[in-house]
Amino acid sequence: MVGKFMRSLSFPNKKPPPPPISHHLRSISLPSRPHPLISHLRRQIDELHLWSSQQPGGTRSSAWLCDGLARLKDVHDYLDDIIQLPQTRESLCRHPEWIDNLLEDFLRFADAYGTFQNVMFGMKELHLSVQVAVRKRDDLKVAMFLKSRRKLCVEMARLVRAIQTPRRSSTSPVVLAPEAVELAGILREIMEVTVLVSTVVFNGFSTRKTTSGWMDGLRKRARRSTRVNLDEEVGVEEIREVRAECLLGLKRKSEEEVRTVMRRMQKMGACICEIENGGERVFRSLISTRVSLLNCLALQ
Repeated sequence: MVGKFMRSLSFPNKKPPPPPISHHLRSISLPSRPHPLISHLRRQIDELHLWSSQQPGGTRSSAWLCDGLARLKDVHDYLDDIIQLPQTRESLCRHPEWIDNLLEDFLRFADAYGTFQNVMFGMKELHLSVQVAVRKRDDLKVAMFLKSRRKLCVEMARLVRAIQTPRRSSTSPVVLAPEAVELAGILREIMEVTVLVSTVVFNGFSTRKTTSGWMDGLRKRARRSTRVNLDEEVGVEEIREVRAECLLGLKRKSEEEVRTVMRRMQKMGACICEIENGGERVFRSLISTRVSLLNCLALQ
């Protein structure tokens, strides 16, 4: 009688797991390899510097200014997307004072574009009223229009000075961790290019001359050298065509001269509407980015 033997099952020995690879762990604010959004944002900033150096024929047409506003809006849209990245939020949340300063900067920009929208709306209302005055050859109402337009241009000049003057909180020193330096550099470039484009656009509706010293200092810090002739009289081409000389003395002008004035007025009206729409889109983008920064602050 053969006894039963219990057979033990043997399995091939598993190889011992390899020892864990030693990694040098460090906290990063952005990926070591730049995120595609960051690379694209840098290209957009470079294109804006190039845009500012390609002022067509020494004039500022509404199409050129609208192109600059559209590019500026794209820059802030990409920045908003970058702020949504977990790495960026983590880096920002470590520096609440930094977020506070950025919020002040974006509040300054939003206030400036809010004022810009109000001035453009006032110009649009004046333009509609003066068109009726030109058709009726009402020199008195035309003179009132010119006076009101000068006041709006003076207000725009104040806006230019305001956007070029940083808030005290923006210049307060913030000690950043080494991993946040790259993000800080990108944000600094965005602030500078926002001031650059805004100054060019706002000056387009100012009758005052401006000096290039401040702008040259800004461009020296830019990675691309740009030149914009700011020593000449500033102004959007379509608005400069409607000079006081062509509006005054309408009763002495011929029918053809009045029709020429009306054609220029129509171009001016279209110019104001286009730039107003471009400014409104930038304003909304600035508000959206500021809300994203506020959300970062709320996550702390």
